[in-house]
Amino acid sequence: MNQAIDGAFSLRALDAAHDLRAFDCKRNEEMDTWLRKSALRSHESDVTRVFVAADANNRALGFFTLSGYCLEVEVLPNGDSKKLLSRRDAKSTVPAHYIGRLAVDKNHQGGDLGKFLMDAAFLKYAQILKLTTSSYLCLDAQNPGLVDYYKKFGFKPTPKEVSQGAPIPMYLKSSAIKTWVNALNSEGSHL
Repeated sequence: MNQAIDGAFSLRALDAAHDLRAFDCKRNEEMDTWLRKSALRSHESDVTRVFVAADANNRALGFFTLSGYCLEVEVLPNGDSKKLLSRRDAKSTVPAHYIGRLAVDKNHQGGDLGKFLMDAAFLKYAQILKLTTSSYLCLDAQNPGLVDYYKKFGFKPTPKEVSQGAPIPMYLKSSAIKTWVNALNSEGSHL
């Protein structure tokens, strides 16, 4: 599926035609290296799905990944974890999905591309929910500054303690994403 926004860029699953050589998110060299050297292999071997926003020349401007995930119930706040653990069929994990990576090239940061990528991730996740169950969409904020950014989309940090400098796990309930997607659809979203 190729989705375009104002002719400036399009979103589609990663393939060999994408030009990844110049991608530089400025903040995380490991992210850049992974995109160039490992992303296509991970995508083709079904480890993760990689979606790329590219310009008319197929240059990558931003990307995100989605993969299946099992969320440990004990990392959720007490209200959510107690509700899940009190069910008769309670398990210590619940089905979820994971945005393993999300990055925007340094030349396109500060604009709408990050929001476009998150909206696209929510739409892809909503499609997944039509096919199978998933209770949460999760991600790891790579630094404390990103926590506030992801909170704008409704993500909450888990109450689980993390060591200094470690990524901060965050989650969002599927019901919140369905509401977000319904709002996008009612606005006539460009996605």
